[in-house]
Amino acid sequence: MEQRILDKVKKCLRLAQSDNPNEAAAGLRQAQKLMAKHGVSEADVALSEVKTARAKGASAFDPPNWLWALVHLVSAAFGVEHLYVARRGPETRWKTQGSVDFIGVGDAPEVAQYAFTILQRQLKRDRSQYLSEMDPRLKRSIKTRRADLFAEAWVAAVKEKVQALVIPDAEQALVAQWMDRHREETEITEAKDRSHKDLNREDAGAVLSGLEAGRKVQLHQGVAGRAPAASIAHSAEREVS
Repeated sequence: MEQRILDKVKKCLRLAQSDNPNEAAAGLRQAQKLMAKHGVSEADVALSEVKTARAKGASAFDPPNWLWALVHLVSAAFGVEHLYVARRGPETRWKTQGSVDFIGVGDAPEVAQYAFTILQRQLKRDRSQYLSEMDPRLKRSIKTRRADLFAEAWVAAVKEKVQALVIPDAEQALVAQWMDRHREETEITEAKDRSHKDLNREDAGAVLSGLEAGRKVQLHQGVAGRAPAASIAHSAEREVS
């Protein structure tokens, strides 16, 4: 369905709400004419209100637990749903690339995408810093496990500050319909658990360090999660950087 056609239909439907009877009738007639000509249903018009915004994820088919947790945190914080998809093909130069689509109504997906990008950048930077400070004599598997535990704790600390937004029922229904139409075979629904094997007491330091780093992060959701994207994005960039 071409967006320009949907936009024309919605413009006519808005005109159909006019207080002027003649304008309202003309708008309704034109909307019905366009819908019949292009095979546009009322459901198509309603679903066109659902927007998406895509952010890069992990370069793997199975994202680590900490990245998966961050996706869920941002989705809850800004009242959106998400699809995590991994692709490999000409468009990715045959390298595996994961991406997350934030899905919702209005500006929320764009705001969520921006916040996720900023938080992911900060988290990766903190995780890399923690990794670089480890004893170089440790096995690589141990370093990776502890760095992942650090990152998971980091996300948990940020989550303590965030209150999940309640999405209106009408929006939830629209988004659910959209997702049913657009789910892909490459959607990822589980994360790769590589941080909870062979845990020992020495790993507790990684968790404590992650919690300490995550508690320094501030994430502003805006007014009821519906503030303009720019205001939230700039606030997030200042406070997370």
